[in-house]
Amino acid sequence: VIKSYYLDMKDKIGIDFRPDIVYHLAANLDEEDKNVYNDNVSMTKNILDFCRRNKVKHTIFLSSSGVLGETNEAAAEDMPYNPETLYEKSKADCEKLIASSGMPYTIIRAPIIIGPNKAWLGIFKAAKKGYPLIGNGNNYFHLIYIDDVVDLLILAANNKKAINQILHAASKDVHTYKEIYEMICDELKIRMTEKRISPRMALALYSLYSIIYKIKGKKVPITARRSSIQRLIRNRIISTEKAEKILGFHPKYDTRKALKETVDYFRNTKAI
Repeated sequence: VIKSYYLDMKDKIGIDFRPDIVYHLAANLDEEDKNVYNDNVSMTKNILDFCRRNKVKHTIFLSSSGVLGETNEAAAEDMPYNPETLYEKSKADCEKLIASSGMPYTIIRAPIIIGPNKAWLGIFKAAKKGYPLIGNGNNYFHLIYIDDVVDLLILAANNKKAINQILHAASKDVHTYKEIYEMICDELKIRMTEKRISPRMALALYSLYSIIYKIKGKKVPITARRSSIQRLIRNRIISTEKAEKILGFHPKYDTRKALKETVDYFRNTKAI
């Protein structure tokens, strides 16, 4: 991708285009894809090669707080790696490649990002259909709005304090999985389902769905995938103290406002 962009820019402006900053935001997010790990790692190797050859001054990588696995307390950046899913493992190894590259970098880790995309549209539609609460719902589930992620990405650029640092992005507030589901239903103006299901049963149903959808030649909906179930039942609490102290990062959106913005977008576009 970056090579194509480079050649395109060189052709358009007639000069040897060499960027000072490269944002590496691309990733294969599909954990039903057996190539998700190799895709993400090989993509990062290619981008690092480009940055090295073109003497890029700053590479900024958007990673995932999932590289830390379950976090029962507000996790700082120096917490040991403990990824569980293939996607999380790929992000962890991409971080290691970047940190050992010898080039100036900043790694920004984010939890699940709230915003108008297919994943959240699927979540809202599932809620309207009465998607059951998995487990007791008392686990903490940190999120962040897309605009706040972009703000931190911009703050990091050309900032000496951000060089060779790992920084966490997350909303100021953190709620339980059940509380977030209740907020979603409030914004959708629907009654929250009373259905409950154990994590073991949810994973058993995933195994059944995977067979059914494979026969149909389709992928299991994101809300029913093993990786989604694993995330829903884990604690995910992130500390943003370092980003606040070093770069003055202060998220503008709390979870409720972020969900409202996203629901309003889909409502205005008549997607829900």
